[in-house]
Amino acid sequence: DQIFQKAGYRCGRYISPTIFCYLERFQINGAFMEEETLAKLMTKVANEAREMREEGRDHPTLFELETAVAFLWFLEQQVDIVFLETGLGGRLDSTNVIEQPLCVLFASISRDHMAILGDTIEEIAREKAGIIKKGCPIISYPNEAKVENVLRQVAKEVEAPIFIVDENAIKKETSSLEGQIFAYKEYKGITLSLLGEHQLKNAAVVLEAIEQLKPMYPIEKEAILKGLSTVVWKGRLEVLQQSPVWIRDGAHNVDAAKQLRKSIQQYFQIKSKRDEIQFLEVENDKMQGIHHEKLKIAKNTVKNTKKMKDIEKDTSFYFTNRRVFYIIGVLADKEYEAMLQIMAPLADVIVTMTPEHNKRALSSSQLADCARKYANTVIDGKTLEKSVALVKELATKEDIVIVFGSLSFIGGLENLLVS
Repeated sequence: DQIFQKAGYRCGRYISPTIFCYLERFQINGAFMEEETLAKLMTKVANEAREMREEGRDHPTLFELETAVAFLWFLEQQVDIVFLETGLGGRLDSTNVIEQPLCVLFASISRDHMAILGDTIEEIAREKAGIIKKGCPIISYPNEAKVENVLRQVAKEVEAPIFIVDENAIKKETSSLEGQIFAYKEYKGITLSLLGEHQLKNAAVVLEAIEQLKPMYPIEKEAILKGLSTVVWKGRLEVLQQSPVWIRDGAHNVDAAKQLRKSIQQYFQIKSKRDEIQFLEVENDKMQGIHHEKLKIAKNTVKNTKKMKDIEKDTSFYFTNRRVFYIIGVLADKEYEAMLQIMAPLADVIVTMTPEHNKRALSSSQLADCARKYANTVIDGKTLEKSVALVKELATKEDIVIVFGSLSFIGGLENLLVS
């Protein structure tokens, strides 16, 4: 989207879920649809849906209505190209009414929405592969072999060319909290504003897609480089504040948790603390109605079996005064225990919260009980607001705070940090 905008094209974008507001799902060149426009188009679509019901046909779902609204808007606004994100899966998704897309892109495919898409990674991949159309170019993230085999098989069945990113062709040059510089095939010295090694792979998917679309949409290299260097993806390893560092990430499944852990270790050189560090002074206290463990972690000590002289000789042991705080909220139908097993070893303190206004939300107390299996210090923060207030009191300017678990609540974090 950002690359096409830099090249001068008018771009429609339809996404879900949203982070900040409902209208975020409908965008043209980054601007959200106006409320008045939504009201006008939704009324038109609702009238059609009513006629369908009167004719004895099924009433469209809400997502189907929203998809129709998006298509109407893009048509009225005469956009040059539309970027559609499937809502769930692919084969039965509302966006899959497009008979001949220009190009089909697959990001990382992992275990998620198993109750709907299937229990195995192969079943999930086949559902997602349902958006592949005859003769339509396919570009894929370098997924695990089982996923790639499914995509290749479906591509062969419908005679569609498939291009899977060559992971070995990605050459990372530098990486920091300000961004990354990398090369991919003939593209050299690319600055990417997004963080994490997985985003280098996503950028490579984009570069492969651009090559397929160039015959229809001429794009200069300058637009490609500017687009990648300025792209913003809210809620994806996004640094909100420094001193202490506050990061929000929408990681809500096992694969995303692995990527997040890898990124934390990469950027902050944090190693597992579960077995290596004890916290000496912990006292119970109450603040603003929250029952929490007020931490005095100025004194960290190594496990009794390790002596300081051993540490000096053991270069594999990383001793740091930077503490890692998590604020976590999840939905009950996610593999949250597996996520905790992956993420908890890096944390000094885990604060749990309940995502608000979501019937699928797991309670903070249940999440805290689960987290205590894998972490030394777990606090039930109840709500996002109380959890942020608590961590703001406890964290020093050298510490790191990671807020993750669901895209459903992280949009409100910025206002809480400045309040």
